[in-house]
Amino acid sequence: ALFAASLTASGARADEGRFQDFAVGARAASLGGAYGALADDATGVFYNPAGIVDVRTAKVNVSTSLYGLELIGQNAIESDLLKRGVSPTDLIFVPSSTGYVQGVGDTLPSGAYQDAFAIATLVPEYTSRFTEEVPRSPNGTRFRSDLEDRRFLAGAAWAHRFGPWLRAGFSLQYALRTIDDEESLVSGDVAGSSAGTTFIDASSRLRAYNHALRVVGGLKLWLGPRTTFGLTLTSPAASVYRDASFERVTTTSAGFSADRIDSSGF
Repeated sequence: ALFAASLTASGARADEGRFQDFAVGARAASLGGAYGALADDATGVFYNPAGIVDVRTAKVNVSTSLYGLELIGQNAIESDLLKRGVSPTDLIFVPSSTGYVQGVGDTLPSGAYQDAFAIATLVPEYTSRFTEEVPRSPNGTRFRSDLEDRRFLAGAAWAHRFGPWLRAGFSLQYALRTIDDEESLVSGDVAGSSAGTTFIDASSRLRAYNHALRVVGGLKLWLGPRTTFGLTLTSPAASVYRDASFERVTTTSAGFSADRIDSSGF
């Protein structure tokens, strides 16, 4: 079977909407992320949209998780904590999610609904990093890097109950990825080099935005009060519109040069 699978394997594209390894929502986090067979709150938009039909009352979900402290240097001195302290950008708050779920129509004798809808947002990843290396001597080269990388997901789901055992649902999700990365080098030794080859400074900046859509379908099978089975199928994220620009500026004693590349379209 492994040999046959290797013969049919093909390349895969990167997916902006890929579900992250972090558990989304308080209930899912308390269950270690094993939530695909329950998904009976607004986070079901991302786990299994079929589960939202099991809500008995309207619910609002707001959650975030602190996973750690991100430091640039190898110690407190290199991270400059003694001077500036800990800022919010050093804290890893992922993922953050909000959502609302509500049943639709009249309730069944059991108190459940025949249909339900939900809307939810998710920030699965956010990175903000600033690094500056100051040379020990005034003639050294200074390096500076500034990066902001954001991901955002928003989706809406609908679910229907097919009898007491089976539920089905689907969700449409919008995925946004933005990157703003800037790096620069500044040389302090200008007069000490030969004319025409002196390196003064160089900088580059990348800005990129990608808008994508994906569809998620789910099934939920209720086998008893303590046993449920969930199945979720997620399509790859299809890029709808992207915009990217790259700028490069270099200054030497011989002159100044700059170029820019833009790429955008549906």
